[in-house]
Amino acid sequence: MKTLIIILIELLLIRNIYSFYLPGVAPHEYDFGEPISVKVNSLESVETQLDYEYYKLPFCQPDNVKQEAENIGEILSGDRIENSLYQVKMKQPSECMPLCKKSYNKNEIRVFKQKILQKYRVNLMVENFPAAQKFKTITTDGDKQVEDFVYERGYPLGDVAKQQGKLVVVLNNHVDFVILYHDGEATQPGGRIVGFEVQPRSIKQEIQGTWNAETPEANSLSCAHNLETMKLVDLKPTETMDVIWTYSVMFQPSDVRWASRWDAYLKMQDPQIHWFSILNSFMIVIFLSGMVAMILMRALHKDLRRYNADPEEKATQPEETGWKLVHGDVFRTPPYPSLFSSVVGTGVQIFTMSFLTIIFAALGFLSPANRGALMTTLLLLFVFMGIFAGYYSARCYKMFGETEWQKYFTNCIIISWINWNFIIYFKFICLAYWICRCNTIWYYVHIISFMVWY
Repeated sequence: MKTLIIILIELLLIRNIYSFYLPGVAPHEYDFGEPISVKVNSLESVETQLDYEYYKLPFCQPDNVKQEAENIGEILSGDRIENSLYQVKMKQPSECMPLCKKSYNKNEIRVFKQKILQKYRVNLMVENFPAAQKFKTITTDGDKQVEDFVYERGYPLGDVAKQQGKLVVVLNNHVDFVILYHDGEATQPGGRIVGFEVQPRSIKQEIQGTWNAETPEANSLSCAHNLETMKLVDLKPTETMDVIWTYSVMFQPSDVRWASRWDAYLKMQDPQIHWFSILNSFMIVIFLSGMVAMILMRALHKDLRRYNADPEEKATQPEETGWKLVHGDVFRTPPYPSLFSSVVGTGVQIFTMSFLTIIFAALGFLSPANRGALMTTLLLLFVFMGIFAGYYSARCYKMFGETEWQKYFTNCIIISWINWNFIIYFKFICLAYWICRCNTIWYYVHIISFMVWY
């Protein structure tokens, strides 16, 4: 009876429990006409592997550029999320909205052409969701051809075409936004953004009259598909080129729920699973493993019978030759036991880091919605798995019968000091790359320094 009274009192004292979402993962219900923040991210290229901040190039930018707070994983990945001039409101489409008009000199045009030739892509974000360019593909399913769509993150800064045997560089100065939304149920009014598609275009705008720089939205422009493209030509030092940046916004309802919004990004291009090939490869591996096991068992049985024979019979048997002499060198102390032990410890460190990262990813902790989570997890696990690296390194060092642990500890300190001085010089060398105003190189220097130090 006393226990029951205590339980009732505890139940009466329990207050409301509030739950929360992880940062950057909580859904947001947009009402009609509610502003949607479109943010810009770094420019990326698969050719150079060097990311640049969006506003390092002379794009249209607001008077007050604000950079979003980022974790260490985002910084190391080269993300630089900032605000933009795009004005988008929920379920209010717009057509050919002017963003700004820029006059570029010879050097700025040269920078644009260089980045286009290096295949740089522009990255935008809406509601923590990256913009993606949609492509149509045709896959074969037996005798049928199935039409499918794949996505690629961002959109190209421009294109390169050949006209009359010459390379022509075209700038994508217009972009079509297609925002996919899922209408909420009765208990969830409003709409949730579940997709953000972009399609770039190159349009050479012709201005009728004077340009209204104070309110660019007041200018009337046309973004038809039959207009001339914006070609980047070589300018003289005193010449300039006018470029008008525009955008259009469309809203499309979608059956995709908010929890499944990342499926389009994670979907493979060929969804068909080749079960016959997998089963065939699996059976071949089993058969070959069995053959090798039988051969080894026969050889080992012969050796065991010879080792268990009488000493007189062993004297008459021939000496071992070939690979069988390796068994005497397996546990022999290497010439540099401290170096060997350090390598073994580093291998254990990397293995445990990879294993735990795969487990966390399988459990869903490393969601793509949480930007930088993978890089942060790898970095932290690499540092903490140094405990296991030190244990197995010391255990391996002791297994070789070494007792001068003070010498081993001194070697670790000296090697760390040498590595740190080498990294300092390496930073000065990479300072030249920092002058090129790229995002990732400086931070990767820091992460290399951090990993080598540990």
